[in-house]
Amino acid sequence: MSMNRRQFLWTGAAGALSACTSTPGDSGEAPLGPDTAVSLNLQPWVALTGPTSAVLTFETLEDAELPVTLAADDEPYDVLLPERQVDEVDFAWPSGDLPDGVDVLPDLPGTHVLHTVERTDLVPGTKYRWTVHRGGGEQSTGTFTTPPSEAAAVRLGWIADTMHPYSTESFAQLEAAQADLVLHGGDIQYQSNPTDTWAGMSVKLAPIAATAPVWFTVGNHEFEDQNEIEVMYERLLGGQGMPRTDGRWFKIQWGPVRLLVLDSEDGSTGDASSAQIAWLDAELADGKASGDVLIVAFHRPIYTLSKHASESTTTRDVLHPRFVDAGVKLVLMGHVHAFERFDVDGVVYWVDGGGGSLLYSIDEEAEAVEQWRPGEGALRVAAERSYGITTVDIAPTGQLTVRRMRAEDGTMGHELVIPA
Repeated sequence: MSMNRRQFLWTGAAGALSACTSTPGDSGEAPLGPDTAVSLNLQPWVALTGPTSAVLTFETLEDAELPVTLAADDEPYDVLLPERQVDEVDFAWPSGDLPDGVDVLPDLPGTHVLHTVERTDLVPGTKYRWTVHRGGGEQSTGTFTTPPSEAAAVRLGWIADTMHPYSTESFAQLEAAQADLVLHGGDIQYQSNPTDTWAGMSVKLAPIAATAPVWFTVGNHEFEDQNEIEVMYERLLGGQGMPRTDGRWFKIQWGPVRLLVLDSEDGSTGDASSAQIAWLDAELADGKASGDVLIVAFHRPIYTLSKHASESTTTRDVLHPRFVDAGVKLVLMGHVHAFERFDVDGVVYWVDGGGGSLLYSIDEEAEAVEQWRPGEGALRVAAERSYGITTVDIAPTGQLTVRRMRAEDGTMGHELVIPA
């Protein structure tokens, strides 16, 4: 079986999956779009860009106008025409033929059309239903809810280091968790695996993105061959945050919950004079003054006993005192293909990169860490070598309930309640 034949089969499969998310006319909407259905190369996802604004994004491999309808509850829908960015993309994965019997949904080179539509006049605390009209009466549908004006219970879902095929179970557990908002902790796709692709990840993420807004932290595996960081990550995900930012660090605000997402990969988190740290200082100060529940997230951990432990504490020395001073309750990190929890000076460092990448020892550098910094190992109060995802339930009082859910069976591996 040739690669072209395999690509054709999987491209058709992605279109079929998208079409199955809804049936024509199920919302009373008249069929819109082209006469013939258009397949989606990347399934739709929504990211909030402000308390009353959101952007819907999807990608096709042909330049066609696909209308989007948007409605709140049972109100009449608005017909929106997305902006279309047409690029000639040379990113291709896998880069060669696979053995017979091994299928993959590939990242194809050629014409890519990124469709985006943003609304800035949404109502706080309101559930919206969106529909992408793919033509031929076929649709892709989903919902999202805007942040409430006041404190309300909310569930954050976290998944990181998602390599095929083991990420399938992790994504399934994240879907079952029914989070209100979702943050991917980085390492979205791995070129060390010929069957791991952006398009394949998009299909796995689709059921989750159909019910909650999603954002993406940058990880080290976004900097792989073929200029992936610009051609894929920046092209698809650039300008995230509430409000949108030019850098790869950004804020997510949900009522009084302030989630600050950092870029741990550009080296600036270890530089107290950098633009990123200046932004962090301003956000932490404002969040502290506002009485917000402060949570920070980034990819590369500053506490671990795994193989990613480092003798250098430069980044930690910059970040940790700031977290303590501001009253940060929780720091979410990935990169380690397992789970670890550290409690340090009142800050909980929660390491979960068990989204699907190959597992390894959680204690590989434990002895070295003890030599570098005696007693540091005792700061780790929980660890498990397993696949999984994390949920964070934030109560209106500001109390956090953090759970590590195992991917294989959905059982809870660890739970922590952080008081308000």
